Amino acid sequence: MPKKCKNAVYELYELICSANIRDYIKPKYEYLLYAILGWWEDCADSEDDLIINSVDVQLRDTLDNEKGRTILKRITDYEEYYYFCFEDYDFLPSQLSNMAMMYLRNPELVETFLLYNLDD
Repeated sequence: MPKKCKNAVYELYELICSANIRDYIKPKYEYLLYAILGWWEDCADSEDDLIINSVDVQLRDTLDNEKGRTILKRITDYEEYYYFCFEDYDFLPSQLSNMAMMYLRNPELVETFLLYNLDD
C-alpha cells in the first residue's frame, strides 16, 4: 500500500506540473491534494511558512490595481488555495458516504447525474 500511495503522489505532482489545462482530475487526486494542503498547514510553524515562494516587489507593483490585488490575494493567502483548487468537496469521505447512500437507494438516478464513477 505505501508504494501505491507514493505513486499517487508522483502522479498528482505530474498533473500539477503539466502544462495541460484540465477541467477534471479524478477524485482520488483531489482528495490527495486536499490532504497534502491540510498536512502542510499543520506542519508549518507560522503563516509566513505556508507559502514558500514570496511575491517580489516588482510583481507586487505590477499588480497594484483592483484586478491585480485580487490575484495577489489569491496567490498569497493560503486559505484561498482551497477555493481555487477545488470546485466542490464531493471527494471528502462525508460527501462520498452520502453519494454512496443515494446510489444504494436509486442507482439509476445517481448514474444519470453523477459526473464520474463512484469507484474512482
